[in-house]
Amino acid sequence: MVIFDFETYYAADYSLSLPAYNTSAYIRDPQFLIHGCGFKVDGAQAYWVAGHDAALEECRKYEGELMIAHNMAFDGFILHTYGDIHPAQYGCTLCMARATMGHHMRHNLDTVAKALGFGGKTEGLVNTRGKRTLTSSELDALGAYCINDVNTTALIFNKLRPYMPDDEMRLIDLTMRMFCQPRLHLNTAKLEQQVIEEKVYKANMIAATNTNADVLMSNNKFADLLRELGVEPPMKISLRTGKTAYAFAKTDKGFKQLLEHEDEGVQVVARARQAVKTTINETRALRLLQAAPILPVGLNYAGAHTYRWSGSNSLNLQNLPRGGELRKSILAPPGHQLLIADLSQIEARLNVWFCGQTDILQAFRDFDTGVGEDVYKRQAAKMLSKKIEEITTIDRFQGKVGTLGLGFGMGHKKLRGNLAIGFLGNPPIYITEAEAIQQVNSYRMANPKIVAMWDTLGDLLFRMTINPELNTSLGPLRFKHKMIELPSGLALRYPGLNTTEDDLGRPQYKYLGKTGETKIYGSLLLENICQALARCIIGEQMLAIKHWFIAIMAHDELVIVVPNAEIDAATAHIRQVMTTPPDWAPDLPLAIHCDCDDKYSK
Repeated sequence: MVIFDFETYYAADYSLSLPAYNTSAYIRDPQFLIHGCGFKVDGAQAYWVAGHDAALEECRKYEGELMIAHNMAFDGFILHTYGDIHPAQYGCTLCMARATMGHHMRHNLDTVAKALGFGGKTEGLVNTRGKRTLTSSELDALGAYCINDVNTTALIFNKLRPYMPDDEMRLIDLTMRMFCQPRLHLNTAKLEQQVIEEKVYKANMIAATNTNADVLMSNNKFADLLRELGVEPPMKISLRTGKTAYAFAKTDKGFKQLLEHEDEGVQVVARARQAVKTTINETRALRLLQAAPILPVGLNYAGAHTYRWSGSNSLNLQNLPRGGELRKSILAPPGHQLLIADLSQIEARLNVWFCGQTDILQAFRDFDTGVGEDVYKRQAAKMLSKKIEEITTIDRFQGKVGTLGLGFGMGHKKLRGNLAIGFLGNPPIYITEAEAIQQVNSYRMANPKIVAMWDTLGDLLFRMTINPELNTSLGPLRFKHKMIELPSGLALRYPGLNTTEDDLGRPQYKYLGKTGETKIYGSLLLENICQALARCIIGEQMLAIKHWFIAIMAHDELVIVVPNAEIDAATAHIRQVMTTPPDWAPDLPLAIHCDCDDKYSK
C-alpha cells in the first residue's frame, strides 16, 4: 500500500482555482510541471522525491500496488498523462470521506483531518506560486509540507477504512479508472460545428430583436424592452428572498406566457432572451473540445447524499441530453463499440417493491414478460379516467410523472408546475388546479400501501431523532439514530437530525445537508431510500461486469467499451447481470434497455 501526493507548478494565471482550468486541462497544459512527490509505503516513514522525472520514476516502482491519494483524480491523472502509470488499485481518501462523514461538510484534506481529530495541513512553509525552478531550501520546505500531507492522508485512510466495505473500495477504483485511464474518443469536427451553430443561432435571435445581448441579459433592461412593446413584465415572489422579482426564469409561468404571447414581437424578444441566457450546450461543447482527443470521464464517487455519483471535472456527463449531438460526439475507440445499458424504471419499481404495493409490482412483471400493459400507461389511465387504448404519448408522460413524482408525495401544486415546465424533458402540459387535485387523489386512492409507507417512515424519523439506541429493521434496511444502514454496508446519514412543530402542532424534521438545514419527511425519506437502493443495485452490477471497461456511469445507465468481436457475449452477460435481482430483494423485477453503437447515441 502506497500513499503519495504530487506537488506541482502553479501561477496566478495557471491554477485549478481559475475557471479556465478543470483538472484534466490543468494537467494537460504545456505549463504543467511536477516539483516533487511524497511517499509513504506500508506504514514506513514518509519521504520526498524532488524533480518531475525522478518523482514519476519513483511512482513507477509501485504500479503493481494499491496507491492512495487524497484526491486521486488529480494524482492518478498525472500518473496516466506523464508516466503511463496505472496502479493495480486506486484508493482515494476524499471519496472515503464523502461516503462515511456526510455531505454537510467539505471534504478537502484539511477539513477532513481536523474533523477526525488530526492536525490538518501545515501552511506558510513555502510559497512556490509562479516559480518553475525552486532553490534547494524551497524544495526542502515543499518536501516537508508534502510529507505532512502524506502522513495526514495515511491517518485519514486508517481511520476511515474500517467503515468502508471492500466492494465500495472497488467502486472507488472503477470510478478513478473512468478518469485516469480514459478510453472514449471525441468527434472534434462535430463539437466545433455545435459551437458554431450555437453562436449563429444566438446571433440570429439577437439580430431579430433590433437590440443587443446586453439588453437581453439584464433583467432591468429586458423589463424596459417589454414595456416599450406595451407589455408589463411578469412578476413573482422570490423563494430565496421572499421579495417581488421579475419572472424571467425559463421555468416561470410568466416567462412561458411571453413565449406564447399574441404579439409576435414579444415572442421574438422572449425567445432571444432565452437563447442568450442558455449557454449550457455551448459551454459543454467547449469543455468537450478542451478534453479532446481522449475524454477523461470525471465523476464524484458518493457525490450525492444517496451515494449516487455526481458530475466532476467541470463537465457533468450524466446530464447530456439523450439523443443529442453532444452525446453523439463521444465515440468508442477504434475496433470497439459502446454498449449502453439502462435499468428501466428502477426507482418506480423499488418504490412499489419496498412499500408492498403488490398489484403494481405484478404489473411490472407482466409487462416484462410481454403479457401486460406499460405501467406508465396504466397509471395515466387511472389519473385521466381513460381506457388504456385511449392513452396518447402525452397522456403516458402524465402517467410517468404520476408514477415517479406522486409516488414520493408530490402535491397538486408541484404536479401542475412539473407538467408545465416539461418535466423529464417532455413538452409542457397545462392542467387546472382541480384536475391536478383529482389526479393526486386518484393516485393515492389507487396506491394505499405507498401512502401508508409515508406515515411509517414519518414515525421512524421521529424515532431516529430521539432514540440513540434505535436499531430496527424494515425490508433490507436497518434504522438507527440519525442514520439508515443500507445493503451495501454504507448508511444514509442525517447529521443534526432534529424535530420542531409547525403552527398546527405537526412535527417537522430537519438535518444538516450540503446547503445547511434541509427538510425531511416521510415521503421524501422514501425517495431517498429508493435512490440509495437503486445505487446499491447499480453498484453491485458494475462490480459484476468483470471483463469490459465501464467508461461512463450516468445515474442508472452504464456505458461499456466492448471489442467488436465480443459484442454478443458482452450483451448476453450484461443482460443477465442487470436483470438478476440482488440477494436482499430476490422478488424485485428488473429490466434493462440495451443498445450498441460506435458512439454514445442513446
